[in-house]
Amino acid sequence: MRKTFVIIFFISILFSCNTPKSLTQTTSNDSTENFIQINLHESFKIGETVGIEIINITDKPLTLLNPTETYIEILEGTQWRRLKILNCPCDAPCNAPPEEMNLLPLKSNLLKWDQKERWCGEKIEQADIRKTIVKEAIAGLYRIRIHFKLEQDNEQKRVYKEFSIIP
Repeated sequence: MRKTFVIIFFISILFSCNTPKSLTQTTSNDSTENFIQINLHESFKIGETVGIEIINITDKPLTLLNPTETYIEILEGTQWRRLKILNCPCDAPCNAPPEEMNLLPLKSNLLKWDQKERWCGEKIEQADIRKTIVKEAIAGLYRIRIHFKLEQDNEQKRVYKEFSIIP
C-alpha cells in the first residue's frame, strides 16, 4: 500500500510540474501558444527574404505592440544580440510607425525582413544627413520576437520563434 502511494505521489508531482519551455517560444509569465501562432520557415538561404506571419488564434482581439518593428536577434556564442533594423532611412523625414495594432480573431499580420542590418553612421560631407551602413546577414541561428497584449487583461506578453540562415 505504501509503495503504491509513493508511486502515485511521484507521478502526480511529475504531471503537476511545468515542462521547460523550448527556446523557440518563451514568454514573460505563461504559455502564449493559445494566443498567437507564428508561421515562419525553419531556415532561409542567405539573401532570401524572411517572411513572418503572425496569427491571432483566439476568439478575442489582441494588440500587437510596435507591429512594424522587426525585432530580430542573432545567437552569438551563448548570447542573443538584437540586430539593428531601421524603419526609415537615416535622417529622412518619416512618420513615426504605429505603436499598437489591433489584431482581430483569426486575422494575421505579415512582416518581412530582407536579411540586412542597417544603422546610421557619420554625417556625409556637404550634406545634412548621415550615411546608412548596411551589413548582410550571415549564416547562423536567429529569432524573432513578437510583443503583444490581450485586450481583456492588458497584460503584455512576448513570444519568440527561432529560424536559421544557411549558406
